[in-house]
Amino acid sequence: MPRRYDTEEDKRERILRAAWQRIRQYGYAKTTVAEIAADAGIAKGTAYLYFRSKSDIMLALVEETNRRVLEELVTIQRGDGPVLERLREVMVHRVRAIAELVRRHPHGEEFVRSYKPEIVKRVESFVRTQGMLAAALIHEGNQEGTLSVQDPAATGLLLAELFERFTPPYDHATTAEEVVDFAQRTFDLLLNGMLAPPDGSSARRARGE
Repeated sequence: MPRRYDTEEDKRERILRAAWQRIRQYGYAKTTVAEIAADAGIAKGTAYLYFRSKSDIMLALVEETNRRVLEELVTIQRGDGPVLERLREVMVHRVRAIAELVRRHPHGEEFVRSYKPEIVKRVESFVRTQGMLAAALIHEGNQEGTLSVQDPAATGLLLAELFERFTPPYDHATTAEEVVDFAQRTFDLLLNGMLAPPDGSSARRARGE
């Protein structure tokens, strides 16, 4: 018998949780909307009131994952650690979180590979926001003299777009650790080009002094 829920949002969340559990266990291809609905305690037709298709459910899960990770990035950006460490972690943390999630649940990469264009569209706003967080940290680095970047906004967005390339599918890595290590080494290389020289002259020019 279908369960009763206090709000419409409760039903939506129940569908997403049921979908995550079933897809994680059986894989995307072998999961049906009817099974998800049954696990959620609702009728199959009710599930279609909230999501157009099985792929729409999975894309909603992608959005939920990115929303959670973005909240973590905001916490990192607003933290008290050295600006360069926070910038590095803002760029690498999302790569790490998604890589670890996919590697724990190998069926996830199956879906990502099939629906990459749709996923890219769904996460565009998250990538832009990550770029804004990076830009804020680059500006902070300019102000304290550790960085020398002429256009923090454009650089932050470019970094976010670049690091989006480290998300699945992973064609040249076999473990999450390999993906994260490559992302970290890439950031370190890019950072070398943003550091202010010891005399601080470029940092002063970046601040318009």
